[in-house]
Amino acid sequence: DFGIAKAAGRAQIARPAGRERTPGYMAPEQLRGGQVDKRADVYAVAVTLWETLTRRRAFRGDHDEVMRQRRSAVPIPPPSSIDPKLVELDDLCARGLAQDPDERFASAREMAAALEQICAPASIGDVSAWLEDVAAPLLTRRETTLATLERDASPTQVRAAIRHEVGVDVAG
Repeated sequence: DFGIAKAAGRAQIARPAGRERTPGYMAPEQLRGGQVDKRADVYAVAVTLWETLTRRRAFRGDHDEVMRQRRSAVPIPPPSSIDPKLVELDDLCARGLAQDPDERFASAREMAAALEQICAPASIGDVSAWLEDVAAPLLTRRETTLATLERDASPTQVRAAIRHEVGVDVAG
């Protein structure tokens, strides 16, 4: 466990009023200004897991809109409501996302152990193959861009290629 929630609760960093943290990942007790412990981190991990599984944001909108959604206490739906193949993970996500910290996993380690009971961790070979499949088109495109840049490209062309590739404006 990282103790992020606990440390964040103690930190007194000056920020604009009402903009202290990212509310979509904050445990309900954090939003209420209550006592936080490892279970607040479990909540944040459960939100992240839910978003990863469903490829959707749990809470959408700007800071104020997300705060409105969170105050309404509407539960995050089970992952299987988005993708029926995820039904095995519904209970795990529900427990990690429980409004009451006493109903959550006691620690991230406990949540990880429960996740491993549902689906075994991927092997290094599986992760490597997946990464290659996902990254291959991007890496091929970047290799082409690099080859183009290496051939006497003007500074203007280099900036345009970088803007196109990474979506960042580069000053001349």
